[in-house]
Amino acid sequence: MLTFSPEQLHAAASKIFRAAGADEENTKIVVDHLIDANLTGHDSHGVIRIPSYVRAIKQGQLAPAARPAVVRETAAMTLIDAQNTFGQVSALFATDAVVAKAREHGVAVAGTFHGNHIGRVGYYPTRAAAQGVALLVAYGALGRSAVPFGGRSGALGTNPISFGFPVEGDEPFLLDFATTAIAAGKVSVARDKHEQLPPNTLLDKDGQLTTDPNALSQGGALLPFGGHKGYALSVMATLLSSALVRGGDEAPREPALGGEGSGGSQAGARRGRA
Repeated sequence: MLTFSPEQLHAAASKIFRAAGADEENTKIVVDHLIDANLTGHDSHGVIRIPSYVRAIKQGQLAPAARPAVVRETAAMTLIDAQNTFGQVSALFATDAVVAKAREHGVAVAGTFHGNHIGRVGYYPTRAAAQGVALLVAYGALGRSAVPFGGRSGALGTNPISFGFPVEGDEPFLLDFATTAIAAGKVSVARDKHEQLPPNTLLDKDGQLTTDPNALSQGGALLPFGGHKGYALSVMATLLSSALVRGGDEAPREPALGGEGSGGSQAGARRGRA
């Protein structure tokens, strides 16, 4: 196994994104986020994502130099057009906006649309908790990655949910999980390591249980965690980040980025005692 230092990865990844058309600011946000995911033990959301992001840029799904823009705003609400930029850029923008409003008004909500894969969702509640704010992030869509409870073919994204709560003098209390039995990025890691998946996590294209990670990219789909309970949370994430936001003129999509993602996200924040 090859090993690289964070500095080496940062330099190489930055060159790749700049060559693909990203400006300096967006590049730094994305690369910092990806390497942070690796350093926190989540290789599924780290630099393994670079090829899929570059592919999305080439296919016109991702605008690497675009900036998110506020399209509607009140004292405690912000609606943001991500303008197809990197998901990390739009999610960071939304997080900082909702945290600022929560610190001023006690509670706030933000939604984004026209977005892309936002990476490790737990990054954003952790950032909010460091400022004394509890943050819930839901990110959901219809898609092909996950089957409904009792189903045999994909109809949903992996639809992650994350919640962070500040703890005085310590790390925040953090929840961060896909609503599927295993995250799609973890499947990619297992595939690259030539490892099998845990049982009861994946169906092949024929709707049969399999532990082969290659089955996901061959028309298979992930099962919800906890049966009907994970499925219910997945639907909730979709309703919060898609139906409730309703910012765009199109149905939210699950981008072809090899993992969790959608066209919309929703973040709700409340001021707490850090």
